[in-house]
Amino acid sequence: MKTAITIEIDADNLGNLTDNYVAQLWHVAQANPAPMEEVNAGKIAEYIGREIVRRFLASTPPELWHHQGRHAYCAALSDLRQQRPDLQIAMPGAITQDVPPVDEGRPAPDPKLMAMAPAEYTEWEKRVWCRGHQAAVNLYVERELRA
Repeated sequence: MKTAITIEIDADNLGNLTDNYVAQLWHVAQANPAPMEEVNAGKIAEYIGREIVRRFLASTPPELWHHQGRHAYCAALSDLRQQRPDLQIAMPGAITQDVPPVDEGRPAPDPKLMAMAPAEYTEWEKRVWCRGHQAAVNLYVERELRA
């Protein structure tokens, strides 16, 4: 026994259909035996695909914290820690107050450098940031002198 089934798809009504039904329409549009040259077959498959993407994006929350201002700086500090394990560099954001005072036995950081530290940091975090920043600057100067 052979049976032919005709499915009518209203491209203007896709937004009012359930997710399950739109998914079924996607499979039907992809299984359509029409030749590739058939313009309407391609158009309806594209409309259905765009509706699926529209729904997915509408229900997907945006990535809010993927890129942060401090990421490049932290990556540079991480590289520096690997290149110079003798330097003690604390990473911003991973800092805890349980660590010994950063200025123990050292002069206080330059006030100009302290002013450049991220405003949301505590005083202690700013001092650690300054130490890491100064270590990165020192490494850069050291490289330039060797060149």
